[in-house]
Amino acid sequence: MWEGRPTWVSQKNNLTNNHLVEYGLLEFIVSPTNLNAAYLLVKRNNGAGGVDKMEVESLQDYLITHKEELVASIQRGKYCFIKGQLFLRVNKEESKVCHIREVKFLGYSFYEHKGEGRLRIHPKRVEKMKAKIKKLTSRSKGWGNTRRKEALRQYITGWVQYFKLADMNNLLLRVDAWYRRRIRMVIWKQWKRIKTKLTNLIKLGVKKSKAWEWANTRKSYWRVAGSYILSTTITNDRLRKAGYVFLSDYYRKVRIVNEGTAVYENRTYGGVRGRKIK
Repeated sequence: MWEGRPTWVSQKNNLTNNHLVEYGLLEFIVSPTNLNAAYLLVKRNNGAGGVDKMEVESLQDYLITHKEELVASIQRGKYCFIKGQLFLRVNKEESKVCHIREVKFLGYSFYEHKGEGRLRIHPKRVEKMKAKIKKLTSRSKGWGNTRRKEALRQYITGWVQYFKLADMNNLLLRVDAWYRRRIRMVIWKQWKRIKTKLTNLIKLGVKKSKAWEWANTRKSYWRVAGSYILSTTITNDRLRKAGYVFLSDYYRKVRIVNEGTAVYENRTYGGVRGRKIK
């Protein structure tokens, strides 16, 4: 390739788009065709110097002198530029050519819906989020209710704000159901004594005989938390009034919806099947 004089790469390019998956993204990046195209594009746009502080006018001479060293360093996964002043590490595991469903970027993954690319949450980030909530609602945490509510509020609002661009309404509804059960488990443990459980259940509208039965139950905290007796007494509305923030509620408040685009309630981790929420 010529631009008044030979550019820094003159070898024959043996890679095509069909070879992307077979050879990998790094091999395609350092192929002569791609590197020549990149150089000419930067030259044509009169690009400014990047983090390496090298101006476009000096780029061609440097590339001609250090082309083998540069390509070899990129292929090794280590990119050292301008005599070691700038050192960048190339992550080969994150650099790949694959289907859109396999891509993970900043915690997001992607899917196609009616010919349109959309965002969803990567399953690993969902599991990480649940692990954090589990830690904050641990029965052995030793926190008071006020401190626990504040810690949960800060984490949930921050997490939803970060991922608010994703389609995740139905996902958050499922997580909320699990999250509320953990809150009920903590409350049930806080009551501790049979007398306290009996008194509180009666205050919440349970008949005395049924309250006595559940106050004396030997079932585990987690099992009682999922029972109808607590789900119908420590209701979702009561938890909201008590100051607990739910992911799905906050998501609906901050969700950014472009004009003509609706929020979708999906059946999987942001999957394409679901119903439109008005």
